[in-house]
Amino acid sequence: MPSCRGPIFPTYCASKAFLHYWLQSVRHQLRNVPIEVLELAPPYVQTELTGTQQASDPRAMPLDAYVAEVMQLLARGDHARGEVLVERDRARRSAERDGRYEEIFAAMNPS
Repeated sequence: MPSCRGPIFPTYCASKAFLHYWLQSVRHQLRNVPIEVLELAPPYVQTELTGTQQASDPRAMPLDAYVAEVMQLLARGDHARGEVLVERDRARRSAERDGRYEEIFAAMNPS
């Protein structure tokens, strides 16, 4: 599931999905080369990407908290399968596998 609101930003979300698959392929192709290919997949973060209201949206993760958690994950080498995911975004990333896709999609895209 994309970490964005697909019905509102379909091109952006499709680009993120493409990048995810492409990075998986590159990691596979380079598996025998001493290069680490990481994917940084941010959740909904307090930035102005969609306008000034996003920067103060309480549903969005504060930017400083996001950066701090990512830096901790990188320092610990905690990026299974080459994915750097903050705790807040793990449920979204595994929603389909866990049978929660509809629930999480609805939460991200309220009517």
